[in-house]
Amino acid sequence: MKKFCNSDTCLDTATTRKIDPSNGAFYVDILTAKVGDYEYDSGNLKKTSEELFAQESLDSYKDKDVVWGGHCKTSKDGLVNSENYAKENICGHVVSAVQDGHYVRARACIKDKAVIDYIENNEIHASPGFFHNVVDNKQTDIRINHLAIFSPNAATARGGSGCRALDTQPEDLNMDLKNKANDAQQKIDALLETKANLTVELKTANDAVSEKDAEIDVLKKENQELKDKMSLVETNALKLSCDGFLKDSALLNDCKNVDEVKISVLTENKFMDGEINFTSVDSTELNAYFNCFKNSHKKQISNDSINNANQILGKSNNNNKSSLELAYEQNHTNKGDK
Repeated sequence: MKKFCNSDTCLDTATTRKIDPSNGAFYVDILTAKVGDYEYDSGNLKKTSEELFAQESLDSYKDKDVVWGGHCKTSKDGLVNSENYAKENICGHVVSAVQDGHYVRARACIKDKAVIDYIENNEIHASPGFFHNVVDNKQTDIRINHLAIFSPNAATARGGSGCRALDTQPEDLNMDLKNKANDAQQKIDALLETKANLTVELKTANDAVSEKDAEIDVLKKENQELKDKMSLVETNALKLSCDGFLKDSALLNDCKNVDEVKISVLTENKFMDGEINFTSVDSTELNAYFNCFKNSHKKQISNDSINNANQILGKSNNNNKSSLELAYEQNHTNKGDK
């Protein structure tokens, strides 16, 4: 809990007024200034929380004079100095000051009995006199010179009616806190509404994505079914075209695709004298061997057919013959066409 202390007194902020029985001094808490816009003859200036509650500014309240009846009237700048001190109604001093919400809360020690009696029975307002600089219409480097206290009938506090001696919490401070609580609740409600709207939009988007995913799955299934049908048609067509290549065409019944048909035909006919395991070659080589087989079976072997096989295998047609050509020529030179 914040405390206001000097060598004689240490009061917590829950205590707003107390009489020192040793000397009759009256300690009272006063809200002196608050964050916000202030109207001056020269124009409006803003007190920011950064400047108003700067530690150097709060510390500058300590031991400053409390002037009864308003700001100094015996100096042009309205401040207390050595020349006008005796002419002003100095009734006490400030013990210390702290931040209290949006207000500065100062503890004043009042020693003038008439002022003490007035404060105990009447409402008083307060306004600090201070030095400051101005930057972008903001008061900076605020340093306290004195604290003026007065009847609200005699003058008006620049900080509003909330700047006054405390007995109970002032009405405008209560309203300030209530307004801030209401503002905060409105912001919370707006955020919750935004969250609810975004949740609905997100669900709608997720539902749309799920629908598209389902459509994609259907299309993928249909595409695969078409591929399977095309493969079946190609396989059955090849089986029919190879019917004359086998003594027993029933051997092709278990073939599930065109490559299996080609492998079965080449293997059963012992193409290339059965020296090649056709199950271990890739589709490109298998097609080349199968094309050579068909041509040889029809006794139409020629250099063109070998070249076609080499082109399918991706080999250049030059003077250097491929292993397929050499193996094939050697086979038919020694043993003749089958």
